[in-house]
Amino acid sequence: SAERVPYVKDFEPSCLLKLGTGPLSRHLSKEQRAQYCSCAAVRSAETITLEEIGTWNRTGDRERLKPHMGAVDNYCLEKLIPAWLLEMVRSTAG
Repeated sequence: SAERVPYVKDFEPSCLLKLGTGPLSRHLSKEQRAQYCSCAAVRSAETITLEEIGTWNRTGDRERLKPHMGAVDNYCLEKLIPAWLLEMVRSTAG
Protein backbone atom coordinates (compact mmCIF):
# COMPACT_ATOMS: atom_id res chain seq x y z
CA SER A 1 0.00 0.00 0.00
CA ALA A 2 0.99 3.64 -0.33
CA GLU A 3 1.70 3.94 3.40
CA ARG A 4 4.45 1.35 3.09
CA VAL A 5 6.31 2.99 0.19
CA PRO A 6 8.50 5.21 2.44
CA TYR A 7 9.34 2.20 4.61
CA VAL A 8 10.45 0.11 1.62
CA LYS A 9 12.37 3.03 0.12
CA ASP A 10 14.25 3.67 3.39
CA PHE A 11 14.80 -0.01 4.15
CA GLU A 12 16.92 -0.91 1.11
CA PRO A 13 19.89 1.49 1.59
CA SER A 14 20.24 0.65 5.29
CA CYS A 15 19.95 -3.05 4.46
CA LEU A 16 22.77 -2.79 1.92
CA LEU A 17 25.00 -1.07 4.47
CA LYS A 18 24.28 -3.65 7.16
CA LEU A 19 24.59 -6.59 4.78
CA GLY A 20 27.94 -5.30 3.55
CA THR A 21 29.45 -5.82 7.00
CA GLY A 22 27.90 -9.21 7.74
CA PRO A 23 29.45 -12.67 7.39
CA LEU A 24 27.38 -13.46 4.33
CA SER A 25 28.54 -10.46 2.29
CA ARG A 26 31.74 -12.04 1.03
CA HIS A 27 29.69 -14.86 -0.51
CA LEU A 28 27.27 -12.58 -2.35
CA SER A 29 27.75 -10.49 -5.44
CA LYS A 30 26.67 -6.85 -5.42
CA GLU A 31 23.63 -7.88 -7.48
CA GLN A 32 22.69 -10.62 -5.01
CA ARG A 33 22.97 -8.20 -2.08
CA ALA A 34 20.66 -5.77 -3.90
CA GLN A 35 18.19 -8.59 -4.64
CA TYR A 36 18.23 -9.70 -1.01
CA CYS A 37 17.59 -6.17 0.28
CA SER A 38 14.80 -5.61 -2.22
CA CYS A 39 13.21 -8.90 -1.20
CA ALA A 40 13.61 -8.12 2.51
CA ALA A 41 12.12 -4.64 2.12
CA VAL A 42 9.04 -5.89 0.31
CA ARG A 43 8.59 -9.04 2.41
CA SER A 44 8.92 -7.17 5.70
CA ALA A 45 6.44 -4.54 4.51
CA GLU A 46 4.03 -7.39 3.75
CA THR A 47 4.43 -9.12 7.11
CA ILE A 48 4.96 -6.30 9.61
CA THR A 49 1.92 -4.23 10.48
CA LEU A 50 1.82 -0.47 10.04
CA GLU A 51 1.32 -0.20 13.80
CA GLU A 52 4.55 -2.14 14.43
CA ILE A 53 6.43 0.01 11.93
CA GLY A 54 5.05 3.14 13.61
CA THR A 55 6.13 1.92 17.04
CA TRP A 56 9.58 1.09 15.70
CA ASN A 57 9.91 4.53 14.10
CA ARG A 58 8.77 6.32 17.30
CA THR A 59 10.69 4.31 19.87
CA GLY A 60 13.55 2.68 18.01
CA ASP A 61 12.59 -0.57 19.80
CA ARG A 62 13.44 -3.37 17.41
CA GLU A 63 12.93 -6.27 19.84
CA ARG A 64 9.32 -6.84 18.81
CA LEU A 65 10.37 -7.01 15.16
CA LYS A 66 13.12 -9.62 15.57
CA PRO A 67 10.85 -12.64 14.98
CA HIS A 68 9.41 -11.01 11.86
CA MET A 69 12.81 -10.02 10.53
CA GLY A 70 14.22 -13.48 11.20
CA ALA A 71 11.45 -14.98 9.09
CA VAL A 72 12.03 -12.37 6.36
CA ASP A 73 15.75 -13.08 6.43
CA ASN A 74 15.20 -16.82 6.03
CA TYR A 75 12.67 -16.36 3.23
CA CYS A 76 14.87 -14.04 1.16
CA LEU A 77 18.13 -15.89 1.73
CA GLU A 78 16.56 -19.19 0.78
CA LYS A 79 15.32 -17.63 -2.47
CA LEU A 80 18.77 -16.34 -3.43
CA ILE A 81 21.43 -18.62 -2.03
CA PRO A 82 22.13 -22.31 -2.62
CA ALA A 83 21.21 -24.31 0.46
CA TRP A 84 24.73 -25.72 0.92
CA LEU A 85 26.26 -22.22 0.98
CA LEU A 86 23.64 -20.87 3.32
CA GLU A 87 24.20 -23.75 5.76
CA MET A 88 27.99 -23.26 5.63
CA VAL A 89 27.76 -19.54 6.33
CA ARG A 90 25.22 -19.97 9.13
CA SER A 91 27.34 -22.63 10.81
CA THR A 92 30.44 -20.41 10.81
CA ALA A 93 28.62 -17.19 11.76
CA GLY A 94 27.16 -18.43 15.03
